[in-house]
Amino acid sequence: EEWVARYAEIFDGDPRQLRVRFLLADSYRQSGMALNVELDQAKFTGEHEQLFKEAMNRLSRAQELYRNIIDEYEGRQLALLSPIEELYLRHARLYEADCLYEMQQYKPALKLYEEAAGMYQEAPSALSAYVQIINCHVFLGQHNEARAALARAQILVDQIPDDAFGRSVSPETRTDWRRYFEWLGESELF
Repeated sequence: EEWVARYAEIFDGDPRQLRVRFLLADSYRQSGMALNVELDQAKFTGEHEQLFKEAMNRLSRAQELYRNIIDEYEGRQLALLSPIEELYLRHARLYEADCLYEMQQYKPALKLYEEAAGMYQEAPSALSAYVQIINCHVFLGQHNEARAALARAQILVDQIPDDAFGRSVSPETRTDWRRYFEWLGESELF
């Protein structure tokens, strides 16, 4: 926060500024999620309420920062983004949705996950988005929509090019994803 406040004007247009803002957003997101984990260990009602409120504040701040980053990247010509800028943009889109999901704002999170799944349908990131699409539908009580999303995910697994799995930072292979979605379909969770 201090760097952004002090040096934003000096580094205006400098690619490092967006990286710093991304790292700031990610720090808020991760610390908010860590506080959510601590909620289960809170012994007193007041402690639980305080942790919950702070977690929501941090996740909300992260979501706001991710949205600003997305808006700034989308204001540029997307074809001119460097590979690292494309990665920041993709992660900002997914992490913004994650923040909303963690704040239990399932409808807006669902919208963002669906947009990300559509944008990145040739990358394993779309499969991660589908996991959350399914989860959002389940939490919203939309079990038929969850099953339909699962069916779309199972089709998408086979449509993603082989080399996309090789380029992905995620360790999951096509086989891992097929197995996971098959298990999910057989689990009777929805």
